[in-house]
Amino acid sequence: MPKAILFALVAIGLSGTLATAKDAGLKTEDLVAKHLASIGTPEAIAAAKSRVVEGKVHFTFQSQSAAEDGKQTFASEGDKLHFYVGLPNPNYRGERFVSDGSKIYIADMKPGIRSSLGEFIHVQDRIIREGLWGGVLSTNWALLALDQRHPSFLMGD
Repeated sequence: MPKAILFALVAIGLSGTLATAKDAGLKTEDLVAKHLASIGTPEAIAAAKSRVVEGKVHFTFQSQSAAEDGKQTFASEGDKLHFYVGLPNPNYRGERFVSDGSKIYIADMKPGIRSSLGEFIHVQDRIIREGLWGGVLSTNWALLALDQRHPSFLMGD
């Protein structure tokens, strides 16, 4: 599944960045501070109570030689989020993940059947709970409150 592969590549890239930072003598806190400074001032970051990102997606199916154009929406407010990808394909219409900050809803492809990505997120729901899904686009981005959240992906859990 392309999204699962993309997530794995991002995770590998992040772990490589952290390893490189250790080699350069940077502490995790210093690397995160530089990252946050690249997003904006502390005041600007604190002022952003919600974010909405919409756009077009081009989705290529690995098992077929077909591709689909669709739309994507990512909205967040605090620790709540709504992620949607819609495709005009009768076999794979896309994804929808919704979290109210404590419970996570993952839409079924067909009644009782999740996509591979949906099942992965269901099993590994800490990706959403810990604020990894959406990265800096999310108001719940794990690195925005590192001192309060202590995300396990940085702690090696």
